[in-house]
Amino acid sequence: MQGRRSPLLITKFLYLSINFPEITKQAIIQRTLNANNQFPSDKAEEISDFADFIIKRYEENRLTDGIQILTSNSQTFHFLNEEEDLCSETFLK
Repeated sequence: MQGRRSPLLITKFLYLSINFPEITKQAIIQRTLNANNQFPSDKAEEISDFADFIIKRYEENRLTDGIQILTSNSQTFHFLNEEEDLCSETFLK
């Protein structure tokens, strides 16, 4: 089994690419491809599926972050901050 790399190792490569940008993207891609080439087809497909999952999650997070920024900067409900209170706390008790 020497020379084979586990899916855990591939996961570590992906983790490094996100958390340590000083490692070049191309070097990480090359290490991942080298490791992936040593796997049988079914394991290589699992790694591909995992990479697809990571990409989808990353895109969803970027979309969510963008929506949060847009809504926090939006003036749509700004009028609610300026509206006077219609009832007091004592009325609600």
